Amino acid sequence: MPHRTIDPGSLTRVPRLDDRVSDSPTNIKSSRLARDSANPPLRPRAAARPRASANTPKVKFPKALMAQAPGTVVEHLSEGLLIVDPRSELIYWNPAALKMYGFRTSAEAIRSLVDLPKLFELSSLEGKIVPLQDWPLSRVIRGESLSELELKVRHLKAGWCRIFRYSGSRVHYAGRRSIGFLKVNDITERKQTEWELERVNRLNIARSLINQAIVRTTDRRALFERVCQVLAEKGSFGMVWIGWRSARTQRLVPVAQWGDATGYLQSARIYADDRPEGQGPSGRAFRQEKPYVCNNVFADSSTRPWRDEFQKLGLCACAAFPIRRAGKVRGMLSVYSNEAGDFRDQEVALLEEAAADLSFALDHFATKAARRRAQELVEQERVFTDAMIEALPGVLYLYDEHGRFLRWNRSFAAVSGYADREIARMHPLDFFTGKDRERVARGIRNTFEHGESCVEAAFTAKDGSARDYYFTGKRIEFGGVPCLIGVGIDITERKNAEAATEQYARRLQATSHRLMTVQEAERRTLARELHDAVGQELTALSLNLTIIEDSLPEITPRKVRERLEDSQGVLEETTRHLRNIMVELRPPGLDELGLLAALKEHVSQVGRRAELAVSVTGVEPQPRLTPTQEIALFRIVQEALNNIVKHARAGEARVSLRQNTHAIVLSITDNGVGFDTAAKPIMGGYGMGTTTMRERAEAIGAHLQLQSAPGRGTRVTVELSRETE
Repeated sequence: MPHRTIDPGSLTRVPRLDDRVSDSPTNIKSSRLARDSANPPLRPRAAARPRASANTPKVKFPKALMAQAPGTVVEHLSEGLLIVDPRSELIYWNPAALKMYGFRTSAEAIRSLVDLPKLFELSSLEGKIVPLQDWPLSRVIRGESLSELELKVRHLKAGWCRIFRYSGSRVHYAGRRSIGFLKVNDITERKQTEWELERVNRLNIARSLINQAIVRTTDRRALFERVCQVLAEKGSFGMVWIGWRSARTQRLVPVAQWGDATGYLQSARIYADDRPEGQGPSGRAFRQEKPYVCNNVFADSSTRPWRDEFQKLGLCACAAFPIRRAGKVRGMLSVYSNEAGDFRDQEVALLEEAAADLSFALDHFATKAARRRAQELVEQERVFTDAMIEALPGVLYLYDEHGRFLRWNRSFAAVSGYADREIARMHPLDFFTGKDRERVARGIRNTFEHGESCVEAAFTAKDGSARDYYFTGKRIEFGGVPCLIGVGIDITERKNAEAATEQYARRLQATSHRLMTVQEAERRTLARELHDAVGQELTALSLNLTIIEDSLPEITPRKVRERLEDSQGVLEETTRHLRNIMVELRPPGLDELGLLAALKEHVSQVGRRAELAVSVTGVEPQPRLTPTQEIALFRIVQEALNNIVKHARAGEARVSLRQNTHAIVLSITDNGVGFDTAAKPIMGGYGMGTTTMRERAEAIGAHLQLQSAPGRGTRVTVELSRETE
């Protein structure tokens, strides 16, 4: 920051704050407004001069210096300050207030309260317009005391809208005279952060409740109704319903809903085929077998036939997500919102996950092993705790290059525990000990040498207690004397939270490792049971059908033979589905042949299914990795290839497994469209998949790096140090 010099003459426009410099020879009892100033300051009345004792130390300050201190503090406050007189005249705006309200200079600022509505509009956070008589300045003039009143402020000409927090009161001086003070803070970014945290927390709660419902519910209809209820009540969506395709009529018949108070869904005709009533979001999502998101139903052509009903119901956005059973789309999860643009990345990811979880539950309701798998999903659910720490009032200080305090606020005295007269005789370094004292001393030197500085240190109070603070300092010229002005913010809770978070992260990593180990063990067991029990039974059934077909006489009716052939085909399809499930549960050859062979087999299957040119190069790590490390690396490749097939639009992908003296390096690259890694994931994208891959890597002590750019493909690299084996 540049060296700043304060013009003492400018302080005549600033109301004087109560003087808290200890041992001043003047005992101020009251103050009044000077009548001969365009922006009059508060001036102290003369009072009886107390008799000084022989033992009382005398601290003398230049009168000009004492007159400038209050104004300088106010001029440099980050908070806005407005002063209004009983005639509703705005007699002072400090620089922070001018900036908040969009005035470049004090000359541009509005001076009359009645003129403010010509340029500004105030409303509650809910959008209710506030009349002029209820504006903060009007209430302060009437004698009300305001504390942290939050309002929306819209500039009628510039068009901007911000959220301000007001505090203020009326102060009496010179007998019956009064003046109103109003403090203003711009909390727009803080409120937006709070709302974003609330939205993310709401989605996390909905995700957790949906997973709980999948684990605890065995009836399909009850599960559907619970999912609709959770998304409507906890996810704050306007209406949610699940439609199941009728094989006879092709209509998506509502089987569960929440939020349809008018009975609209019972009369709505929405179809899965390509008739006009099937061209809406749900019908298109069903036929295309992928989500359809419409963030403005009044601008999307697919919603034209239903716009009148949407307008009556107050619905502005909708999205549809396919629900599969046995790999085929059978139903739709349709979600509606009362706000346009409400389906953002995290909402879409949540709903995609909900539809996928419903598909999983439908495929596995009948088996006990599936119940165990669903319980593991809940066990893996992490509790997301997000908290916004309110900024406490900081300590304000002003002292010269000799460390002599010239000004401080009440919070400084309250936090330190020292009286004003004690602070006036102390040096800034007296509030610090040990290394913190040295650190603050360096910060003070840097401020006076370079113009500004900041430092974190423990602020020690009079009783010996210490709290962590973040201190700032800026060099200014005050009365021709180089001085340091700054604030200190209490960061003790943040420090404690960081330590707790680090400890929690270590526990979470250990828990994730244990959960993945249990998960893979269950998958291995389930795959073995399917192979040994169901697989053998299907083989026996196939042999029986073959024997029956060979034993039929030639005069056997044609329909009987056709039925046998159809049964044999169904049996082969069932066997193929079973084999695919076993492959997904436990990759073949991983235990016997190793990681590289398993990757080659999986890549071959992906290439055939997705018509994607995929290659695998590298060598089998020696000595061989642990089973936990092998399955984690395999799952990372599995998830990366899944992302490539879904989102990359790539024509080629490569998997490389290399080994050096220090680490095992696994990389997956593609020549697809790529994406901006700094931007939020769109429509799921690499968002949740990257999180899953990163967690698997961290669980085995590996480091995962994601590199991508629009039009330049994507590269995922996992490096596993040999020391972690």
